[in-house]
Amino acid sequence: IMYTGPNIIEDGLVFAVDAGSTRSYPGSGTTATNLAGSDTGTLTNGVSFGSGNGGVWQFDGVDDGIKFISEINLSSSSSVTYEGWVKAAGVSSHDRWFSGTSGAASAFHNPDLAISTNGQLRYIFANSGIGSWVEPSGLTIDTTKFSHLVYTFTNTGVVKIYINGTQEYTATHSNCTFPSVSNIMIGHRYDLNGEGILGDIPTVRVYSTALTAAQVLQNYNAQKSRFI
Repeated sequence: IMYTGPNIIEDGLVFAVDAGSTRSYPGSGTTATNLAGSDTGTLTNGVSFGSGNGGVWQFDGVDDGIKFISEINLSSSSSVTYEGWVKAAGVSSHDRWFSGTSGAASAFHNPDLAISTNGQLRYIFANSGIGSWVEPSGLTIDTTKFSHLVYTFTNTGVVKIYINGTQEYTATHSNCTFPSVSNIMIGHRYDLNGEGILGDIPTVRVYSTALTAAQVLQNYNAQKSRFI
C-alpha cells in the first residue's frame, strides 16, 4: 500500500486519492493516482487544482469529474465505505460528491452519495437496475464549509451516514445486491450527464469494510486541522 496518511485507518483501504499529495496528484495535468493501488484516473472536462487547504480539486458543476474505470473489486467483501471531504457550493437537484457504477449506469447502481439543494444529503443503495434516491429529512451539511462525509453500506442493506465524525443516520433496506466491481467518478454522475458538484473535493477514500464509529472519528480527527 502506498497510502500512509496521518493516522488514517488502513485496514480494508482499497482506494485513496488526495489532491494535496504529490504522489496522488502533482498539482497539474489530468492524471490522478490511487495511493492504495496502482490505478490512475483522468481529470475530465477541465477539473482544476487549487492550493488552498493543502490542495483541492475544483469542480465547475457542469460537466467535469475524475473518472477511474473498473477501479475496485469488491467481490469478496460484504461491506463498503466511501469517505472524504467536500465543500459544495451552489448545488441543485442531486449533485454527486461520489458516484460508483458497474458498467453502464442503467445496468447497476452501486451506493452513491449526493448533495442536493441547500446541502441536503441523499443516497442510493446497491441494487440491480436504476435505484431510487433516498433523501432523509434534515440530513444536511453546511455548503459554506468543508464537511467530512462517510457512507457505509453492507450487503444486508444497512446504511450509515456520518457527518464530521458523528453518525447522523442509519437505515436498513431490503432486496439489495452487492457489486463485484465499481467504477468511480468523483464530483459527478458517472456518465458526466449532469449532476455535478460545484465546489472543492480534496480527498476520497474507499474501504472494503464498513468503518466503525471509532474509525470514522479517527479519520475525521486525522485531517480536520487541514479543513476546519
